[in-house]
Amino acid sequence: MQKSNTIISSQIESIRESLSLYNVSLENDSDEKLTILVKGIISVKIFSNCSEEDNYIKEIISNLNQFSILSFLGFRVASMVLLRRCLENVLSSIYYREHKIEYIKKELDSDKRNFNKIDDLLNYFIEYPYTHFYKNIEINHITSLITKVKSKWEELYKKLSKYVHSSSTSYLDLHNFLDEIKYDNDKMQECIVLYKEVITIINTIFIIFFFKKYNLLEEEKKIIIRDSIYNNDIKRKIIEVFKNI
Repeated sequence: MQKSNTIISSQIESIRESLSLYNVSLENDSDEKLTILVKGIISVKIFSNCSEEDNYIKEIISNLNQFSILSFLGFRVASMVLLRRCLENVLSSIYYREHKIEYIKKELDSDKRNFNKIDDLLNYFIEYPYTHFYKNIEINHITSLITKVKSKWEELYKKLSKYVHSSSTSYLDLHNFLDEIKYDNDKMQECIVLYKEVITIINTIFIIFFFKKYNLLEEEKKIIIRDSIYNNDIKRKIIEVFKNI
């Protein structure tokens, strides 16, 4: 774990340096928040090495990097939009990894192409023939896991969409002047709570689709991924399906 801890510490320091450019004074408990953010980013980077060239995974990493700065700067709504994009991009990643021709068509003619609706991408995740690729898993266990992830994905997407669509004053920032945009501990905590839930779903989906490669990872990399899954019920269901995590 020494190598991983060094990388985590280095990434935390990078965020601190970036925030110092904006004269952000971090709270005493900021180390815990920074560790959560950095471990989440690193966990997705680990999975990016398990997949072929995948711009959607790269974009998730990009969005999480932006989130790590904007959330501390006080851009709550913008941060939530980035988390929502991550939920969309993880579904796009698993769809287009096996629909490469569709991806090429989309890239060649993006103005005229009809993009897959979120419901279609979510249905692809639900209806994927998991038992064909994992011969030894029990159908009821994988069904239970997929149902749980789907339900949580939808719950989070609905929540984050409220920030996008200004559903009520609770989801507005209402900054009249630039000097009103600043670090707010309560809003930052709100961001961290949703970040943990989103990164849990992302890592769970990637474990489901890349489990054979995940199983071959060094233990310290697995620990980072496990530490970035914050829902114990989901962890339990993963173990039921794959016998370990």
